[in-house]
Amino acid sequence: MNRAAVRPRPRRSIRGLTLVELLVAITIGLVLTLAVTGIVVVSESHRRSMTAVNDANQSGAYAASVLDLAVRSAGSGFVQAADHGAFGCQLGAGTVLPHADPFPAPFKNSFLTGRTTSLRLAPVLIAKNQSDAGSDVLVVMSGNGAAGDVPRRITSAGDAHTLKLDASTGFSANDLVLVSRSATPDCLVEPVSSVGPGTLTLGGAGYAASGPTTAMSSFASDLGTYVTHLGSSGAGNAPFQLFGVGDNDTLFAYDLLSSGTPAMSEPLANDVMGLHALYGLDSDGDGILDSWASPDATGNPAETAAPGYDIDTVMATPAKMKRIVAVRLALVLRDTQYEKDMVAPMALGYFADLRNSAGASLAGATTLATDPTVDVEARHYRYRVVETTIPLRNTLILTAP
Repeated sequence: MNRAAVRPRPRRSIRGLTLVELLVAITIGLVLTLAVTGIVVVSESHRRSMTAVNDANQSGAYAASVLDLAVRSAGSGFVQAADHGAFGCQLGAGTVLPHADPFPAPFKNSFLTGRTTSLRLAPVLIAKNQSDAGSDVLVVMSGNGAAGDVPRRITSAGDAHTLKLDASTGFSANDLVLVSRSATPDCLVEPVSSVGPGTLTLGGAGYAASGPTTAMSSFASDLGTYVTHLGSSGAGNAPFQLFGVGDNDTLFAYDLLSSGTPAMSEPLANDVMGLHALYGLDSDGDGILDSWASPDATGNPAETAAPGYDIDTVMATPAKMKRIVAVRLALVLRDTQYEKDMVAPMALGYFADLRNSAGASLAGATTLATDPTVDVEARHYRYRVVETTIPLRNTLILTAP
């Protein structure tokens, strides 16, 4: 019996991808990769923009808080000596003030150009457009004495190193005192080396035997002289400071009583490209802010005889200093992220709601471009404007009912 021959089952042929299929797969993969890459690039761009804007916002918040703290304390320690020769006196403080040379950047080129020795005592001064970057310079002076900010009158004659008072309570060694008197054009900031019953002995680093026009011995022997406690030199609670914008969009501060060599300003905050300020005035002495004044020659038109509120006029006019009860500040901030498109407006406005005593608008603006059709680099960044109104609490004491 013959068996049927077993025929082998044909083997299915094995083959790979054709060239067309491979090309299609590669194309799909490249499209997906391109789409994912695009999403990542856009996401990273937005992340950088948000980070840059957040950094600018934080810088603005910090700068505003520093300036707020400084201005609110302006005049502390010496404001009650306003009528005893303090307001408007030319400062003498050892080898530091009067300042014969220009102050360090950003106060070097334009601030009180050629007149740095003329700087006078005031709670707040605004030097319009006088920083090296073209923004305003804010001058803030204050103290933090333990003697209740009350000036003490000389009760008996002393000498160039000795001040005689009715009591020396509240004074300690290394304190700073302001020595002034009415109708005297200058005043002295002096360090206390030791304290005895009713006696302050002056000396040590920062001691000045004479001011610009008046010797310490003349102050000490005159019963019309007043001594005001400013605070402790070691604690740094007698800040006499300049604030202004310098290079690289940085807000700087400089301590006027600093004896460091060389003189250096301290950077406070980045991303600040402009600082602008106005005075808030109490024109009728009722303790209520009733008008605003630009820190320039037009100042307060209601003062028809002398309307100017430029820094030179204010320094020379104590009556104007007493009218200043607030300061309005505007900080112009710019982030560091360059955008592909122009994302900023042509101009950044501030003070739009303020008017002077004549009803004229005090609105200001920082111009980024003059032609909307021209691609201007400045408009490829994002900006913020932070405005704040700061009362001068200590000056309000002078007008309190």
